[in-house]
Amino acid sequence: MDGIRTIMATVAVLAVWVGMAQAGFVDNFDQAAFDARWGLDTPNPALGDITLDTVNDWAHFQAYGNTDMWGSRNNAPILWTPSPAGDFYIETRVTMPAAQNGTVSGLVVYGDGVGSDDGEKPNFSVGLDQWGAAHVKIQGLGTNNPATAIPVPAGQAWLRLEVDRDGGVGGVDRYSALYKLNAGDPWQHLAILDRDVPNARMGLVMKTSDRSRSSDFSYAASGELAPAAPVWNLWSVDIQGSGSPVTMTGREAAFGRGNIWNAFNVAHHSGTSLDPSMALVDSEGNPSGATFSITGRVSGYNANVSDPLGQDYLFINAGSSAANLDWAISGLTPNFLYDLYIYGAIGGSRDFNMLIDSDGDGDLSDEIARNVGTSGLLFDGLLPNDQGVIIGQMLNNNREGNWSGFQIAQVSDVPEPATLALIALASAGIGGYVRRRR
Repeated sequence: MDGIRTIMATVAVLAVWVGMAQAGFVDNFDQAAFDARWGLDTPNPALGDITLDTVNDWAHFQAYGNTDMWGSRNNAPILWTPSPAGDFYIETRVTMPAAQNGTVSGLVVYGDGVGSDDGEKPNFSVGLDQWGAAHVKIQGLGTNNPATAIPVPAGQAWLRLEVDRDGGVGGVDRYSALYKLNAGDPWQHLAILDRDVPNARMGLVMKTSDRSRSSDFSYAASGELAPAAPVWNLWSVDIQGSGSPVTMTGREAAFGRGNIWNAFNVAHHSGTSLDPSMALVDSEGNPSGATFSITGRVSGYNANVSDPLGQDYLFINAGSSAANLDWAISGLTPNFLYDLYIYGAIGGSRDFNMLIDSDGDGDLSDEIARNVGTSGLLFDGLLPNDQGVIIGQMLNNNREGNWSGFQIAQVSDVPEPATLALIALASAGIGGYVRRRR
């Protein structure tokens, strides 16, 4: 299964690079001066500056003092370019010394300071965060909302933002943050953020806690975002704990559709529900044969916030420090791949870790626990077992981890061996055509 994903991911990455030759840009920072598309925003070069390393072909960020970017613009150096009008992506690779602490480097989105609508306020970053233990993290600047982080090895990361104009809830822009740790890896989803940023700039940033910090960017690329792959089937579940389940409709969420949601109700705290389960309808309200079930004792809660999905959520074992929570989605189609987006609770404050059986072998011991924050998290390329079941476990790492719902989408079937052979030939051919150092 991992081999299939690697081949498919390689073809996808190569196709992206071919597409970027036709639209957008790729800057390998291998010129004597910065390309004219870039602007240098260095409020105080004596504290933080950006130069071109013409020996290594890097954009080099150097701090001589504190270069934070938090409640106001502060002194963090930024290499920026205006955001395109349509759907687009921007990506980069950042490196820094593995032992270096007090540094966040990566992509940033912020206002341009024109007019009264943004005042050049910081907005959010997607970075390699070595402010303590190393993470990749999406972070609201000045608010710490969102603050979704995944532990990674220190030293380097590839980072990517995909922007779907007007694609978020309520017609605002949708920012999808992705990352990977090696050039040939498939992109992994970090978080989704629905937010409008007036007069947005996008760029590369380094913020630090002290002097003698540095980061290097080996490339930056941006281009038109290709249309999303079609979703074949979709199920949406809103976990409700108010005691009065209401079917939610009209919310365009992670997969760009899902007008009919299943109201999965659990008892309002301090009541509890034991082993709740529910037959699911699809996104058009049709019976589907799929079922969501939980093994364990849970309570629900209502946070009285305006978001219809995030205001209600369940928490493990009525908040007691007891066992983890096992769950299953059954009635799926074997030999098809599924993407599963787990939603945290906007109205709650506690994140949680989730284990999901990605390859259908029924074994969670070989899976990596991933942290689900309030923005949620995508688990992609999941394969059900031969009975059409995907299993998972909500880990009781935070006692009352707040889980408000999920969407699961059937996105493709597993290629036959003959198709895999064609993919391999195609990747070899494209690989001979596209030669780029990453």
